[in-house]
Amino acid sequence: MFPNEQTAIAESGESGDTAEACFNQLLNAGKIDEEASFWSKENSVIDTTDGASVPDGDGILTAGENAWGYVRGLTMSSPTETPILFDSSKTAGEFSTQVWEGKAVVVKLNGSAQMMDISPDDKPFGRIYEERDGKKMNLFKYLPARTEILVPELK
Repeated sequence: MFPNEQTAIAESGESGDTAEACFNQLLNAGKIDEEASFWSKENSVIDTTDGASVPDGDGILTAGENAWGYVRGLTMSSPTETPILFDSSKTAGEFSTQVWEGKAVVVKLNGSAQMMDISPDDKPFGRIYEERDGKKMNLFKYLPARTEILVPELK
């Protein structure tokens, strides 16, 4: 399982209690070169109070420099259709319909990345539903046990 508390403290000196802290582990380990990889102008303009803030280039993600949420606690045996990365989130499982015209980018464990519709019933926020076995289900409600949804910290 990555990241976990041991890798968090060993690689970055901080616990992995935020999406930014988890992604900082990747930056500190040299797995990703720069913090701008986690930033999105579109998300930033809508989601921050000070407009389109840009990463400061110091190699550490802080509030407002990251557009991605992360599902922490997944393992190699977690179902492959489980989401692991996503954007446009406001709270755990709740998404802004204003960012990508009512869609969010969702990356799953199986390596797929797609734009998924956000339900329009809770404007300006909504949830993402997916059809499985003939049933419509909330993609972020039925995650494997011991997982946690970490959303980006906004400015």
